[in-house]
Amino acid sequence: MSYIYLDNAATTPPFPEVLELMSQVAREYFGNPSSTHKLGLEAAEYLKKQRQILASILRCRPEELFFTGGGSEADNMAVFGAAAASRRKTIVVSAVEHSAVFNSARELERRGYKLKVVPVDRTGLVQEEALVEAIDDDTFLVSVMWANNEIGTIQPVKQLARAAKRKNPDLLFHSDAVQALGKTPVDLGDSVIDLVAFAAHKLHGPRGVGALYVRKGLKLVPHILGGGQESSMRAGTENVAGIAGFALAASKMHAGYSRNITYMTSLQSILWDGLSAELPDITRNGNPEHSLPNIVSISFPRVTAQNLMTFLESERVILSAGSACHSHSAKQSRVLDAVGIPLSSATLRFSVSHLTTQDECYKAVERTIKVLRKLRP
Repeated sequence: MSYIYLDNAATTPPFPEVLELMSQVAREYFGNPSSTHKLGLEAAEYLKKQRQILASILRCRPEELFFTGGGSEADNMAVFGAAAASRRKTIVVSAVEHSAVFNSARELERRGYKLKVVPVDRTGLVQEEALVEAIDDDTFLVSVMWANNEIGTIQPVKQLARAAKRKNPDLLFHSDAVQALGKTPVDLGDSVIDLVAFAAHKLHGPRGVGALYVRKGLKLVPHILGGGQESSMRAGTENVAGIAGFALAASKMHAGYSRNITYMTSLQSILWDGLSAELPDITRNGNPEHSLPNIVSISFPRVTAQNLMTFLESERVILSAGSACHSHSAKQSRVLDAVGIPLSSATLRFSVSHLTTQDECYKAVERTIKVLRKLRP
């Protein structure tokens, strides 16, 4: 009996073509892009082309993209860079932000900044009125993630950004789009949002590669200092092979976008319809109308998440109780608390990709029902 991996938000495998390209680039463009000799100039030119590829997908300028070591670094770069560039001292974040944003905001609070956390409704949506209420003249940054990595809720980030800037035109609006890119439209052509974080591995690209979009004209204070790479925004020799893998993965996901969305949505239906038909007391979390096509968050009453995951793993079904970034914690995630899910229910995230098969989803439903009946007869 083979394993069924329904934790693709955390275990997304790279495309084979991405691995092949990265190997080729590592052999052919191994020069330092900052060097002025022939090998360095060739690497720099190749890096420039990868930046252009990603910019065309995101509909932004190539010079607005800065490569990082991942999504968490991009988020940190936005939060701390914006704080250091401003004299104002208030940061506003939603209650369901990724830890890379939320913990960065907490750190600023420890340094004397004022942190305001905006609650969400039971589906995980930030309400415009609540966000605007939290903003004042001292606010330098508002952060609302594009799509949640635990419950799948997609935020109306452009609408929220416009509302925030009507209240305070001088603030910056940041969004973590790590989970969103490739699974919901991410178009930066209208320059409504100032800062956006991305990560390659959510697109079947390599781990350890990300990017931060910084709207043209904005100035952030860099928090990684060194040789002036990435236009002095982020020091450190660029990972040319990883960035090439990022650009290729983004291109492949962009090219197959409509087909992938339709297919992943059908997998969602197999999972939810199959489980809810036999387990009428379970609850689906997130917003039913504004949700990612690849994530189904489900709460199972009268059983613990750890027991449920352990027994499912014995049935060779691999799932997550929340974000992989804090999966080793014994506590329920902050996101689940924010949407009012009781600790007495086991909440699991079923996460698929366009590489997941329908047969895997049917088998996962069958085995989950089997385990639930064993745990709570």
